[in-house]
Amino acid sequence: MKNKGLVLFSLIFVILAILIIVYLQAGWKEFAEKEEELMPKANEEIEIRGLDIQVHDRDGIKIAKEVGANWVGIMYFLEVDWDTGEIFEPEWGSREMVRERIREAKELGLKVLLQVYPEYYIEGAPPGYSHAVELQHGPFEDQEGFLENATKIVLEIARFAEEEGVDMFSPWCEMNIFVDWNHSKEWAREILPKVREVYSGLVAPPKGEITWSKYGLENEGDLSYWNFTGYDYVWADVFDSDYHTNGLHGSSKSYEDYRKYIRTLLGYLEELKNRSGAKGIILGSEVGLPEQFLAERVKEGEKIEEVVEKAWRILFEETYGKVDGYFFYPWRGEQHLATNLSFEANFSEFLKQFYFKIQPKVEWLRGIGFSRIDPREAKELGSNIVHIAVFPKILKNYSVVVLSDHSDLPVEEMFKMENVTKEEIRQQIREAHSQGLKVYLSIYPEFLHTHHGEIPWGEDRDRFLERMKEIAIDWARFAEEEGVEIYSPTTALYSLVGQENEEKWKDEVLREIRKVYSGEISSRAFEFYVWNKYSNKLIERKNVEFNFSGYDYIGLDIFGNDITDWETFREYVRKNLGKAVELMKKYGVKGITLGEIGFPHTEGTLRKIMNERNVSLEEAVGIARYMSWKIIIEEIKGKSYIIPFFSGVQANEVDIWFGERKWIKFKEEYIERTKELIRNFYTEKFEVDCDDFNPCTEDFFLGGECMHRKLSGDLEGCYKVVKGDACGRYSCVEGECAFVKEFSENCCDDGNPGTTDYYDEMTGKCIHEPRTCGLIIDEDFSNLEAWQVNEGSWKILDGVARAEGKSDLTLRGKKVDNFYLKIRARVLRGHFCISFREENGEEYLLSLVDITTSVIGLEKGGQRLASFEDNLDLREWFTLEIIAYEGRITVLFNGRKIIDVEDEKPFLSGNLHLGTGGAEPFSEDWEAKSEIDYIRVEKIC
Repeated sequence: MKNKGLVLFSLIFVILAILIIVYLQAGWKEFAEKEEELMPKANEEIEIRGLDIQVHDRDGIKIAKEVGANWVGIMYFLEVDWDTGEIFEPEWGSREMVRERIREAKELGLKVLLQVYPEYYIEGAPPGYSHAVELQHGPFEDQEGFLENATKIVLEIARFAEEEGVDMFSPWCEMNIFVDWNHSKEWAREILPKVREVYSGLVAPPKGEITWSKYGLENEGDLSYWNFTGYDYVWADVFDSDYHTNGLHGSSKSYEDYRKYIRTLLGYLEELKNRSGAKGIILGSEVGLPEQFLAERVKEGEKIEEVVEKAWRILFEETYGKVDGYFFYPWRGEQHLATNLSFEANFSEFLKQFYFKIQPKVEWLRGIGFSRIDPREAKELGSNIVHIAVFPKILKNYSVVVLSDHSDLPVEEMFKMENVTKEEIRQQIREAHSQGLKVYLSIYPEFLHTHHGEIPWGEDRDRFLERMKEIAIDWARFAEEEGVEIYSPTTALYSLVGQENEEKWKDEVLREIRKVYSGEISSRAFEFYVWNKYSNKLIERKNVEFNFSGYDYIGLDIFGNDITDWETFREYVRKNLGKAVELMKKYGVKGITLGEIGFPHTEGTLRKIMNERNVSLEEAVGIARYMSWKIIIEEIKGKSYIIPFFSGVQANEVDIWFGERKWIKFKEEYIERTKELIRNFYTEKFEVDCDDFNPCTEDFFLGGECMHRKLSGDLEGCYKVVKGDACGRYSCVEGECAFVKEFSENCCDDGNPGTTDYYDEMTGKCIHEPRTCGLIIDEDFSNLEAWQVNEGSWKILDGVARAEGKSDLTLRGKKVDNFYLKIRARVLRGHFCISFREENGEEYLLSLVDITTSVIGLEKGGQRLASFEDNLDLREWFTLEIIAYEGRITVLFNGRKIIDVEDEKPFLSGNLHLGTGGAEPFSEDWEAKSEIDYIRVEKIC
């Protein structure tokens, strides 16, 4: 019985021991995996991550390994007697010390470059003196004898390098300070095969700079002085400029000069690599300091460390990915420079950022917004911030009722609900905060029941702006009370009051908001590029480039309506983000909010999906959302300065424009598929992506930050030949996609027979002068004698013709066929239109509609030919031009070409009308009001 109990106890003990071991192993494995994840990864993009080590520096190699080096450069010092030329080992740098350092490096898994480094020995001279005067010595009298002796010693050291398993060997340093240049160049060629006989590793050329003036060489830029054929690498030391080319005049006078120096040196090395057939380029074996420049900057008050780090950061920015490696020399220890600067160097942490790939610790805000938000599900999807909107609803008389939504209620009920708006929003904010989510609160003014409406003017506008100011400041106080992290005081106010008025409003309001709100502030709902389906191209909106100083974020919306292919949609996304990044840098703004990420939900997009995929409208809506969001995710991934808010992720329906406004339910499979897309994006490991959407920069993460190397040339994404409106091309110029004027024969010919085309040499732009041959009318509206009033009220007030209500005016007794028209006018309410070549009710109609987004449209017989939408502010005086020649119709707004179409079956002649009306189809009962200052019409022959 005792034995059975003992056996059972032993068995239980063994089982417990096994379980404990398994548990410990699993725990250790998990710990090891986490430890490995926390360990920085070596930057394998730099093949040779080298640091030079002094032989007496016993800690240097271990520290070099910690910094991320995979190579160390060890100098084998020799001394050369100043008088006799005798070569010997210095007492302070014996071979055994070198051997000790090599073996220490090998034990740590580092590769070794052994650099033969001779220095003059002058008896009784202080340390470093001989280095300062070495170029004054000149060649020894017996140059052949000196070289013969040097060869013997070098080969002996090469054998030593072979014995110790040295990975790369350089036979000398600046032989030209001991013999003349021809002997030096010839010896570099002759020593190579001899070294190869006794040493099997890589061989680098004798160390030195690529310079002319310093070495007393003529013909600066002549690379025939160097022949690196047969060596494994070409290389050069890096110090300060000694060049007199590429805008340089000796030593660097600025950081930009230092950049030019690095670029120039790299160009020389690339040429030498091509000539020699070498496998790569190394900067070294001594990347040193720009000593003269450093001394000047220190005199100006900069710290030595700051200057060195700025210079080396420039060096990396210009050479990363273009060279195979680096060997930095003065990275640690005491430094005594020829410019009488001395300091204790410690650039370990700085270089670690370049030799390791260290992902920065960033807070990446990723959001859900702004309708039907369930904070719990938002958190489950990986979101850490939600967008909550307050909706000031604009009524017919421009009074405003502030709601959390409730836009489907009768107006009288809305005013009752306004009293509980803050409590409703407060509840949403607190629920989000309780889930650990941050909150972005925005004020979103919009017309009741519609996005579009008749914009306010005069006293109405002043009252409206004052009311919006009160609302913005009141809700800023509320945001402060509730600890809201990001706040937008308005949304696209420019579309209601014009750019200039929003700019003024913003400046006043932000000052007041900063007094009561301590969080961050974002602008809202900008879209810098939109798709024009009539011209079939992306149009840059000129009137939304605001001064964003004062904001913390630039706010974009992403929709892409009317785009019918995904490649173009990607271009639309990139162009909008690229413009936002450009403005972000210009105004010192910290980031970009994508306050409302929607998708193309208009008829053209959806119908194409339906036809191509043979799916229903409901399925097309789901596909459009999924595909567009997938592209947006691909473009913003890894960019922590962009805060995305995917709109309506949790909604089961969406409103679209499909001939009319419709509400479409998402199919369940598309809801879940889209949620999974967002979840995967928001929960995956964050890694920095440095793409700044600029085709003229090479972007990479290095040194703990994104670097953007400026490029020049005809590069994809920028390059475009320009004809018709200008002569030249778009090309990359120092990191910017810029227009480069370049005349070519017939480059100004825009194919319009109604104009004579000229080239302006000063600007590179084309001038298209209408080929006029007779005046039809030149009207300053002192009276209406030349016009027939067909409908409505037209009055002359102070030399201006004013039309109110629905009206129509016809030019008496004259018809127009091919003509040039120029008119100065403004649309105070409703719309203003010009119809021409009207005969029996058939006409071309150009209408200017004064609604939230200004629309200028051209129709023929009721069918839309072209349209242009932008924040044009038609309430201000504008100049409109029409050039009509047969079927070619061109429209310019304030000198900017906005419409240019060719009608294959044109109306050729008819009456000219001016008219006003309500802004149909948005509202027929708005009171129309327009004013005309003058109109001039000329015949085109």
